[in-house]
Amino acid sequence: MDIKINITELATKLAHWGVEVFFNGNPNDIYKDNGELTEYTDKAQDIFNEEYDKHWDIIISTKIY
Repeated sequence: MDIKINITELATKLAHWGVEVFFNGNPNDIYKDNGELTEYTDKAQDIFNEEYDKHWDIIISTKIY
């Protein structure tokens, strides 16, 4: 049986979870509000990027050809 997944969505969710774990869920360390939108702090963005790349590579390596 084949299972279809959205690789981008899965890697994003796993990366976000990694950010939350890294900062013990402390929203003050994870988010900043610039007045118009809420975004990751610079450190949280760096962690997210690392986590995303790591999970993307793992997901892609499991692809069946």
